[in-house]
Amino acid sequence: MPQNKSFLFPTTEQEISQYAQALAHPARLEIIDLLGRYEFLMHKEIIEFIPLSPNSVSQHLKTLCNVQILVKDTFAGVVGYRVNDIGWQSAKNSLKTYFSKVG
Repeated sequence: MPQNKSFLFPTTEQEISQYAQALAHPARLEIIDLLGRYEFLMHKEIIEFIPLSPNSVSQHLKTLCNVQILVKDTFAGVVGYRVNDIGWQSAKNSLKTYFSKVG
């Protein structure tokens, strides 16, 4: 089985790669857009907008939470998801810096 060798690269490049991978699916982009508009949504509300199975949506939410673009949170006693402002800003800044350096 192939071994992940991303540890051989600088931390900055690893971080940019993780953000890029997390953003590399249209469902994840749509989830970010939804949460940007609605600020906080429960899983069952998100699946009403995303044309995938609930399990697939859960996996996409988990991917976005793992890179701290989203956060699972409680609002008024209800568990749901929202954009993590700090994580989202970090992702945008990292990608912007990379693309301006390359381009």
